[in-house]
Amino acid sequence: MKNVIELKIPKLFAGDSIPIVFTADHHFSVYLSVAIQSIIENAFPGHCYDVVILHRDIAECRINKILGMASELGSFSVRFYNIEAYANKYRIFKKGNLAVEKYDRFLIPELFSEYEKVLYLDSDVIFLTDAWEITQTETGGAILASMEEVCRGLYSEEENQNLLKFLYKGFIVFNVKKFLEVYPAEKLWQFLWDTKKEFINRDQDEPKEWHEVYRLPGVIHYARNEKPWLVYEGAFYNEFWYYAFKTPYYQELLLKSSSQDLENMFYKKRLKLTKCIKIIMYLLQMEIQACLSRLRKIFFVG
Repeated sequence: MKNVIELKIPKLFAGDSIPIVFTADHHFSVYLSVAIQSIIENAFPGHCYDVVILHRDIAECRINKILGMASELGSFSVRFYNIEAYANKYRIFKKGNLAVEKYDRFLIPELFSEYEKVLYLDSDVIFLTDAWEITQTETGGAILASMEEVCRGLYSEEENQNLLKFLYKGFIVFNVKKFLEVYPAEKLWQFLWDTKKEFINRDQDEPKEWHEVYRLPGVIHYARNEKPWLVYEGAFYNEFWYYAFKTPYYQELLLKSSSQDLENMFYKKRLKLTKCIKIIMYLLQMEIQACLSRLRKIFFVG
């Protein structure tokens, strides 16, 4: 784990490997582990995977758990960089509940200047296919590409008025060299200051369609409200828990989900009795599966 004021993230693998970059805080790191597990499970032999997490406050114990998920995979790397000291050299404006981590994606081009291209994703995603294939997304000479349903396409330097629309998305491919030519760090942050009111309003007054869950080619993004740990049997609920079950944070994820369901059940009256029973049966089933898995390891492995 690094925590430095001046930082350039070095290339890890030879050739044209493309890093997969996430931003997260301590609280969200448990959900990030599910995204990483989905990358690991769909990894293809012969491909290299360079996963980088930019953060400000993730505890070392949580970092070590996530690092352990890929510790035995030779062509799979997970790196954490604490960028708080680095980011503090910029004047970051904040208002209301706007998470400071939302700004960290703006640091990606300068931090990854040794790379040709970078794939950035929000942490509330899961991969259904080989992540390496998605890193091969072409930008067609544009400075970045966004892959969200509501913002699909390429962005070129002639479309200055739409830059925030693209940078705000949770699935971005940066053409790093081209981006830095058009928006060196000082120019980018000046642009963000000049448009800070619009940027803040994007977080507080999002279009209705941004509250959906998107299934993109090979990726599910749990955008906004319908998080599978908050909404029982929501969109792509089973897909999330399939990978969550295999992470070192499964018990914690289950506890968080159960607590939310119970809160809804007894205090907010959002769930009917039949649904409550379904939740309890589902939790019991998951625990039984976990016990059976441990028994199989004891009696049949080795």
